[in-house]
Amino acid sequence: MSVIQNADYLSVLEQSGVLSFVPNGNSMWPFIKNRSQTVIIKKSTGVFKSKDVVFFRREDGSFVLHRVMQVFPEYLIVKGDSQINPEKVDVNNVFGVLDGFYKGKKYIPVTDKKYQKKVDAWCKNTLLTRLRKKLFYFTNRLKRIFKKRDK
Repeated sequence: MSVIQNADYLSVLEQSGVLSFVPNGNSMWPFIKNRSQTVIIKKSTGVFKSKDVVFFRREDGSFVLHRVMQVFPEYLIVKGDSQINPEKVDVNNVFGVLDGFYKGKKYIPVTDKKYQKKVDAWCKNTLLTRLRKKLFYFTNRLKRIFKKRDK
């Protein structure tokens, strides 16, 4: 896999219809882990459904992967799996949809029944899910604090 710069994401997706990269950030935890999994994105057809993971560009130019919560004709409401606040995204800024990801050497397609079952449970946003999100961010903050202190 070649390393692709942000500016090249769209040209690669346009030319080949498929894009693979290792995302950074914790917004899609627990399904996509920071800098440890390769994701496969397919070019968008313009048809979106709830629970799709879309690849879009924010107004600041950054590229993001977030899950679709609601679909409207001209925009989507999306949210990272580990985030609380949703955001509105113009459908014209969505360039791709997650086709799957690698967990170690194993490829997990988004059509995998086990994956879909976990996503359904996670998206219900139960009390347990909210507590897991808070615990995740709390432990990450502690790690950063101790890392700074050790330097």
